[in-house]
Amino acid sequence: MATENPFVPRSLQPGSRKPQAPPTRSLPPGSSTEAGPSSRPKTPKPPKVDAWPDEDVVLLYEMCLSDYAIWSNEALYNAMNANDGYVSLRLLDKALASVKRPEDTHVAKALRAASTLLDVRVLISQPDRGNWFGRGDRAETGGFELRRKDWPLSHLDSLTQEDWNRRTVYVENLPQESRTLLGVARLMHTLVSSSATPSLVQNVEFPAHAQAKPDEIPRCKGFAFVTFETQEHASQISSAWPWNGNSSRAVSETATSAHKSGLRCISLARWEKLKDEYLEYQSSLVHAATRPQVATPSTVADSTAAELETLVDVVEEEHINDAGYPRNRLVRVLNIPLDSTKTSLRTMFTQALDGEESIDYIDFVKNLDRCHVRLASTESARRLVASLEGDVRAELVQGEQEALYWEKVPEKLRMAAMGVNVPVESKPPRKRQRKG
Repeated sequence: MATENPFVPRSLQPGSRKPQAPPTRSLPPGSSTEAGPSSRPKTPKPPKVDAWPDEDVVLLYEMCLSDYAIWSNEALYNAMNANDGYVSLRLLDKALASVKRPEDTHVAKALRAASTLLDVRVLISQPDRGNWFGRGDRAETGGFELRRKDWPLSHLDSLTQEDWNRRTVYVENLPQESRTLLGVARLMHTLVSSSATPSLVQNVEFPAHAQAKPDEIPRCKGFAFVTFETQEHASQISSAWPWNGNSSRAVSETATSAHKSGLRCISLARWEKLKDEYLEYQSSLVHAATRPQVATPSTVADSTAAELETLVDVVEEEHINDAGYPRNRLVRVLNIPLDSTKTSLRTMFTQALDGEESIDYIDFVKNLDRCHVRLASTESARRLVASLEGDVRAELVQGEQEALYWEKVPEKLRMAAMGVNVPVESKPPRKRQRKG
């Protein structure tokens, strides 16, 4: 027989808990209570702005398929010949490596709407089974192809490299906002007269750095080589923005940035001539710096070699203070062992001088096969050069190389090597301040 439980918790008794009303939300004065959450006005999203205007797309791809681009790229020319003049957009990616190019559909739409030079067609191919499972090349499943409307380009066969060189101009001091492939092309279209054709700029080349890697993409550092469609256009830009900066042109609003940056142009032939002159001048400076220079007094033209050498030493010792450093006392030693130390080098040089203690200082860096030795006299320097023969050899440092070396030595050490005592400024004794 089951017994009833006499104890029932109050929280479980029927009717012990009152139903709670849903929380009410306070509304601002004047607002309607019938408005639900879906009636809140939504902020409209701004329209998507394309970063590539149609005119920039046309300018970029017409330059990729310009006369110069097709003439200079044999692989591109052969691909167009094999496909009735059409070329896939994929083959132009290498030419646009420095540009984040737009989408293919945008390119096709812009060229169809605004280009007077290029024709576009859709490439449709039968789907491959491998592409469905991710094993095929999706670049071959379709896309767009471009072709010059004036194909075939028979006039390219008569052009030579000399023709293109006459149409090429070196441009310097480009404005900061124009230091891109597209920026240079836009600037040239702005500076040349409005009668220029859409294919005015045939090519823009940024010279690579001398130490750049083979696969490194050149960046614009303020100068570029620009190839124009005709030689008249190249002459026009060179005359309007000459190298010496003297021009009577009227600066328009569109050319203000070029005028402020000091833009100037010069033909490729003139630039190559200036380059050869600079390299010749640089070579002469290097040759003068490495050539030993020994002063020869004109009054001893008939003296013997030994007398002349002694007289040169005397003259240079008399004028030692004029140069600010001791002349003909610096010796460069080559092919020293890589494990040498200053102690071992001093021992070797002292033995070469027959035990004479005339070495002032050994300028030596560990793990190098050469060093500089400063000696106390010119005679000791010449004796050291004559004594070191064989693998380890020495040479006397003279002329500009000697002056450049002593410029890096502190003045106090230079004066000490010349035997001049440098007075040390005595500071007044510091007074001790009392606390409180």
